[in-house]
Amino acid sequence: MIKSDAEYDVIKEQHTSARTAISRQVERLKEMGFSDDDIASITMPTISMIEDQENELRLYEGLKSGDIRALRGLSPNLQLIGLRIAKGISQAELARRLGVTPAQVSKDEKNDYHGVSLQKFEKVIDALEVGEVYSFVLDNKQLERVHEELTRVSEGIGNTVVVARPSRTRRELAAAASG
Repeated sequence: MIKSDAEYDVIKEQHTSARTAISRQVERLKEMGFSDDDIASITMPTISMIEDQENELRLYEGLKSGDIRALRGLSPNLQLIGLRIAKGISQAELARRLGVTPAQVSKDEKNDYHGVSLQKFEKVIDALEVGEVYSFVLDNKQLERVHEELTRVSEGIGNTVVVARPSRTRRELAAAASG
């Protein structure tokens, strides 16, 4: 996942170069008399990489425009990064909100938030101010996996963990409680 404008620029340049190179390679292979099937077999890895780059570029462009629908199907860890991008929050700003160094946020994102605690995960969600949006983005399959993992973790320590899909957002619940 592309995580910054600088990374986007690098990937965009690599993508353009790869497209140019593959076009030249296809032309040379045709000149050498290779069949279309042979050319497809030879160029498949490069074309696959180009398609992956195109998907990454489209995802980043969509997130930069604020479209969070692209987050569906991504792991919750990658959704954190995507939500930051969609909200237009830099890693430095997120670090400020969390009270940590920008290097720590960069490290966490470089590792795709792998292995972070549930508390840290929740702090990032709160810092991004998207609790109700995040609940919407997490699909049923992901909710099932989260529930299974929390149940597994709680078995060893004797705690009870209840995970439920809220029928109303935090904002709606707060309004109902104050009303």
